[in-house]
Amino acid sequence: MPPIFKLTLLVRKDDSGKALSALYSALEHHGYTDYELAIVDVCEKPTLARSLGVIHTPVIVRHLDSGKHLYCQNLADIDQIRQALGFRTE
Repeated sequence: MPPIFKLTLLVRKDDSGKALSALYSALEHHGYTDYELAIVDVCEKPTLARSLGVIHTPVIVRHLDSGKHLYCQNLADIDQIRQALGFRTE
């Protein structure tokens, strides 16, 4: 069975700990466990970041089945992460 949704965390390696912590907090609040997460160091793969239109990091990208993407750059607010990525917020 494929994951419910796919996420990509675009980050510089030295910022990945805080960004992952914020993302996991947003996901665990509603018990999300069936997802695919790719972590990309933009210093190693700058072309991927540019192809997704990402200029600043860290950013979380949710890939939708339609081929579109939802982005969240403010990782300081767990509620905003959930809202920006289209997760339930109730």
